Amino acid sequence: MRKKSVLSRSYTRSKGGDCEMKIRIVRSALIMMLLLGLSSLTSLSALSASPDVVDHPAGRTAPVPAWIEVENKSTPPRPKPPDAESWDELPPDVQAKVDPRILAELQGEVTPAHLSDDRAQADVATPAGKPLDKTRFLVHLKAKADLEAIAQRRFATRTERRTAVFDALLSTARSTQGPLRALLDARMGRGDVASYQPFYIFNGFAVEGNLDTIIELAKRDDVERIVANYPLMPLWNGGAGSGLPLNDLGGLHSDNWNVDLVDAERVWDELGVTGEGAVVAGIDTGVDWTHLALQPRYRGYGPAGSDHNYNWFDPNSTLYPGGNLGPSRSMVPFDNSGHGTHTMGTMVGDGGTPGTQVGMAPDARWIAISLNELSIWGSAADDIMGQKAFNGCCAPPI
Repeated sequence: MRKKSVLSRSYTRSKGGDCEMKIRIVRSALIMMLLLGLSSLTSLSALSASPDVVDHPAGRTAPVPAWIEVENKSTPPRPKPPDAESWDELPPDVQAKVDPRILAELQGEVTPAHLSDDRAQADVATPAGKPLDKTRFLVHLKAKADLEAIAQRRFATRTERRTAVFDALLSTARSTQGPLRALLDARMGRGDVASYQPFYIFNGFAVEGNLDTIIELAKRDDVERIVANYPLMPLWNGGAGSGLPLNDLGGLHSDNWNVDLVDAERVWDELGVTGEGAVVAGIDTGVDWTHLALQPRYRGYGPAGSDHNYNWFDPNSTLYPGGNLGPSRSMVPFDNSGHGTHTMGTMVGDGGTPGTQVGMAPDARWIAISLNELSIWGSAADDIMGQKAFNGCCAPPI
């Protein structure tokens, strides 16, 4: 008789124990299946109730639902910005005071003009559409100087009339801007306002501030409207031009067709009006003050020495809460494109000999304010710089 192998004998001896082991294994498997089944049902129920769960194509890994991220990372939902909620609660008539472009700039949808390196960027979104904490804007007050009343009055001289206009603008600003100055000063102390600049050429302010400041200003009864700081765009085409030669009378034809077209000679000869006693101002790309057709009529010119103070101003973009317009960026008039020299020639150009007058008022004197960013590609001028230029024509600060 063949003997059983060692393995067979071992199996026979352990047969009873193996049966008990099998029963325990089966019982454990059933318990695990039951537990897994209940767990699956619970998970499916929770997933079906979650709005973040969607069906995904086979083979793709579904993203972790937002409610799981919150549970695992313990990060509460992001609250709504308080400014946005406050804006939504404003009455429609208060919201209507605010230029929509200002909100677009704060939301990163449009690049503010004062942050643009090029005017071509002024209507595009900020890098990566990043929202801004502050932007620049112009605040117009309801109070206005009564210039219509001045127009109805009689004055002995034109100088008296101009002085009356200047005094009315200045006194209106001084008598009505105090409460807003106090508000803006307080908000500067809290960091809500970076800076501001008061104006009297119009009764208002240029402000660099946040949305909370805009909301408070819009709620005020003395505020008429809040306007975005738009970029200034040149009306001529092309890039930077070349300066005009010294012997060129503003680029006009030698027969002075512009003077002939409007019969300016008749005004000079028959009425005796040549511009004498008047001062005209050019706000353009600058002026080549050494131009032979312009230098003798420059108000700051003197054969023994020239004085450019209050005759030339090249404003910077800084806002000055005290009302000062700041120092001129350049001390001597210049023109980096020729456009401002051309337009000044159209106003007062005089070649110095009969028949070479190309300006409408050849005996007037001139001053100039520079916005040379208009002629520099890769830079941008804006409304605030324009207001500083207009205010600069009157010179004194508030």
